[in-house]
Amino acid sequence: MVEPAGNISSVLSVVLQVGKWLAAPIGRQFMHLYNYNTNFKNLETEVDKLKNTRDEVQVKVDAAEINREEIKQTVKDWQTKVNNTITAAERLIQEKEENRRCFKGLHPNCINRYKHSKKAFKLKRDDIGPLLQQEERFDEVSYSSIQQSNYEKNFVKLRDDVLKLKNARRKVQRKVEEAEINGEEIEEDVKKWLEDVDSIIVKAQELIENQSLIGTDWRTRYQNSKAASELVVEDIGPLLQQEERFVKVSYSTIQQSDYKKNFVKLGDDVLKLKNARRRVQREVEEAKNNVEEIEEDVKKWLEDVDYIIVKAEELIENQSSIGTDCKTRCQNSKAASELMVDNIGPLLQQEERFDKVSHPTIHKEIWLRSNEDYLAFESRNSTLKNVWDALQDEKIYMMGVYGMGGLGKTTLAQEIGRKAEKDKLFDQIVFVEITETPDIRKIQTTIANKLGLKFEDEREGESDRANKLYSRMEKNNILLIVDNIWEELDLKMVGIPFEADRGRNKILMTTRNVDVLEKMGSTNNLGMGILNEEEAWRLFKNMAGNCYNSF
Repeated sequence: MVEPAGNISSVLSVVLQVGKWLAAPIGRQFMHLYNYNTNFKNLETEVDKLKNTRDEVQVKVDAAEINREEIKQTVKDWQTKVNNTITAAERLIQEKEENRRCFKGLHPNCINRYKHSKKAFKLKRDDIGPLLQQEERFDEVSYSSIQQSNYEKNFVKLRDDVLKLKNARRKVQRKVEEAEINGEEIEEDVKKWLEDVDSIIVKAQELIENQSLIGTDWRTRYQNSKAASELVVEDIGPLLQQEERFVKVSYSTIQQSDYKKNFVKLGDDVLKLKNARRRVQREVEEAKNNVEEIEEDVKKWLEDVDYIIVKAEELIENQSSIGTDCKTRCQNSKAASELMVDNIGPLLQQEERFDKVSHPTIHKEIWLRSNEDYLAFESRNSTLKNVWDALQDEKIYMMGVYGMGGLGKTTLAQEIGRKAEKDKLFDQIVFVEITETPDIRKIQTTIANKLGLKFEDEREGESDRANKLYSRMEKNNILLIVDNIWEELDLKMVGIPFEADRGRNKILMTTRNVDVLEKMGSTNNLGMGILNEEEAWRLFKNMAGNCYNSF
């Protein structure tokens, strides 16, 4: 009785396994399973084709090697891939024969058949097919080897050209030595040519010396002959042609009068640069006194000016120690000229384009900078937490705190602002206090100034200002704290964005009357009650400070 139950359990296990397999997208999987025998039959056919093709290519390779030809690297790589692919295919075919059956041997193992069928299909499509196509493009499998006569000709030509190059180098070297005696400056392309010639001569001589050690190995002889030919055509020939174009190898050094003129001009330009620096520095100091931000290009200009002045003064100081050495005088005069043209001139021009050296900045408000610890009371902590949670809720745009005067609503709002600034919850935090009789223009100006927005025309009406303020704030990330509201404030009239245009902006309001908040559309309103006796005494002692301790 146990055995049938065991059989049923085994069958159910396999059925469940197949069920999991069938739960995935089954289109392609079913086709691989359905085409199991076809896929392997096709694979065996393609493997036979690949073997025949491999044998045909090998016949060509053997013939080429008998003729001492160089087998192409692409052919060698192809043969390696073919052998690897045939081995992989034969191993897969063998695994197919050994495929275990399931259901106590009553049915083929579907999962293994699927895997093997898929591998057979991919092996035929992705490996064997491309290899057969690649072989069709093999016009030749080798390079023709050079004849003995060409080999010897190449090295005879190399020796002759090396001799010509040595003679050309001697001619140029004599001109260079004469120019240096006359205190002239050698052209840079001539210096480079001499370096290249020395390098190529060494390379050619090593190749010639190795020729006698090669023996009769046809492959090495082919490679060396090819290297000799390339050296003659690509290196020695162009160098010989370049030498023919050297009309002069040097240029005359400057005359004594030009030398002095350059340094007199350098001294004058350094003085101009110092004066320009003083003018800009005065403007920078004035801007700093007005707590303005210095422009980055102005800071960079001052750094560059200081560096160039030091460099120029060092060059002027070294002038007296040069003596009459023509080469050094030429180099220093050239350096002085380049310093004026490439550095001092552009710096003086840049200074003329500085309309302003700074821009006004928005400074952090004093209450945001305060490091004083917030005096937390148990009766206030829940309010603080609820306001903080509302600030982080994307669905909540407007919230308020209400309660009688003197309860600490402003202090709590500012603590929320400090915490939000510390946690970088908003890009900017703006605090505006409303009087008992609110002045819309004054409120607009206060908010605008704290956001860096200037109302240039004092004659602008409240609606024009509201439009500008709205454009500045819309779809931004600003916390606006509106403190001490006495009566309903029309946010649209002020220019504060709402609904879709509010972006990530939030408004936190404080008032004595909850009706004001509700009229303005604030639905998240938190009331503050009076402190209990213990909290009130603690607050009194904290505010009394040293006065209390002296009692």
